[in-house]
Amino acid sequence: MKKLKNPLTLLVFIIVAASFSAPFGTPQLAAFAKDFLPAIATLIAAYAGAWYGASLVRDSAQEDERIRQIGAGARAMLTLWRQVNIVAQIQIDIVDQYRDTPSVAITLPPIDYPLDQPPRIDLDSLTFFLDLGNAGILETLVIAEQNFLHTVDVIRTRSTLHLVEVQPILEKIIPNGGPISHASLEQALGPRLFSQLIDQTKRLIFRVDRSVEDLDNVANELYAALTKRFPDAKFPQPSKTAPK
Repeated sequence: MKKLKNPLTLLVFIIVAASFSAPFGTPQLAAFAKDFLPAIATLIAAYAGAWYGASLVRDSAQEDERIRQIGAGARAMLTLWRQVNIVAQIQIDIVDQYRDTPSVAITLPPIDYPLDQPPRIDLDSLTFFLDLGNAGILETLVIAEQNFLHTVDVIRTRSTLHLVEVQPILEKIIPNGGPISHASLEQALGPRLFSQLIDQTKRLIFRVDRSVEDLDNVANELYAALTKRFPDAKFPQPSKTAPK
């Protein structure tokens, strides 16, 4: 038998049982019903109203939290879409055009994409994944975003080096354009600048390729986690920008 834990329910049960165990039609039962049962009915009605009100508040709070979590997930997906499209566009428009060129260190131009304020994911709004036992998705998001920000920094550094230090020298040694030998270029730039330019160009190509792949993968992981948690909600699906 199920144990009665609510004291009010237990009290009502005892009173009803006592009433039905008493002789029907006796003055004692009539007096009891007249004086006591209305008070009990009022108490029960008050309790039921309070319970129902608390239930509505609880349900409303749960729905508000659900809506907040869906909104946080959708904003995170949109931010990932922006991040992956930034690096994918650079990959398609610039990196892919020069990566196989022997003189890529020189021919790859400075990248003037607007990178001053790269989009950032609001990770604090996604901490509900911790309560769901899925801390791994947060770790993956942190790593992917840090790689993205590092890629942005590499692009800025290499672009500044090319624009500020390399470009003025190139304009002096090839004023009318045209090819220049590897030895002449190294001599003009000097060993330090020449090696630095080659190294940063390689890093840029590697970081852009890696960041596109990482962001695309984590976007798919986050999408899968969100649709599993909220199967009826709609979330944007970021994907790598297709080549023109």
